[in-house]
Amino acid sequence: MLPSAKWAKLVGMLVDDGALPREQGNIALSGTAPVSAFGMTWLTSPHITGTDPWLFDTAQLGGMADEKLLSEEFAAAGQTGVEASTTRISDNDSYLVRGRRVTVPIVTEPQAGVKLTGTGL
Repeated sequence: MLPSAKWAKLVGMLVDDGALPREQGNIALSGTAPVSAFGMTWLTSPHITGTDPWLFDTAQLGGMADEKLLSEEFAAAGQTGVEASTTRISDNDSYLVRGRRVTVPIVTEPQAGVKLTGTGL
């Protein structure tokens, strides 16, 4: 992952090196992320602090886990992790239906990400 300005610089370098198409499908023209080059997926994020890029092994880093919030108002809706709540509104003979899925990020392997320094980006 790279900060936005560094990601734009990297995309320019990949186009110059011939790793990305120069005409149709050129990421520099469409501006869409992610970019696949050299067997890796290149991303940008506004949440990256600093100027150095990060390298992650997404298969090892972790994922998202469901969190159970104890609430009398919500009940499990099957095995999907979604919780639902219904409230009857007697004023106009209707129902207020709400759903939620509370997830939290989990890191299973802290060494699956490294900060790359001295890259010149």
